[in-house]
Amino acid sequence: MNGRRSGLFVGKDSVCLVLGVGHDGTPATANDLLALGIIRNGENSGLEFKRDDIQPRQLAKELVAFANLVGGRVLLGVEDDGTVSGITRDNIEEWVMTVCRDKIRPEIIPYFELIRQVEPGKDVAVVRVEPGYAVHNVWHESHRTYYVRVGTTCREASPEELERHVPEITRVSPQVDGNIQVIYGDRNWGTRMMSITGAS
Repeated sequence: MNGRRSGLFVGKDSVCLVLGVGHDGTPATANDLLALGIIRNGENSGLEFKRDDIQPRQLAKELVAFANLVGGRVLLGVEDDGTVSGITRDNIEEWVMTVCRDKIRPEIIPYFELIRQVEPGKDVAVVRVEPGYAVHNVWHESHRTYYVRVGTTCREASPEELERHVPEITRVSPQVDGNIQVIYGDRNWGTRMMSITGAS
């Protein structure tokens, strides 16, 4: 795929996908075209763009918000406006997996794919999570914080939003110590209780 043109041409009045177009004459792959089509359409309830130099907590927040709704994808190496900035971080896959293990409770094992040469010399990483079987939270500075995806944004979840967006939750109740007790039924392990703080 090195040196390959995108195969996506944007004119003033039209967009044309052209198969079999590359700088080296080799065919554009489905991944090339899929990545460019997704980026062109912009962020949505299931898609987030991020530079690859974000902090671990920022990535964890986005993945938790997706897992607590219907799943989704984070494209690393893409600016908010859809500009492809590319991957600059070394060992990007290892970094992503470490974030999912160390910053998310229960931990998430995402699908990871590196799409090379989305634009000449610029790769994009796709990190995809499915809906969680449990209620996920970000673990940061000894605090748990829940997030949900609302439109194109990730935000800290209120008790009402947790109950509304996460089907497994059966009750969310504020506690006298300022924590929130989350009770949810898990299809494999029965009912669990988890306390979270409002601190982020």
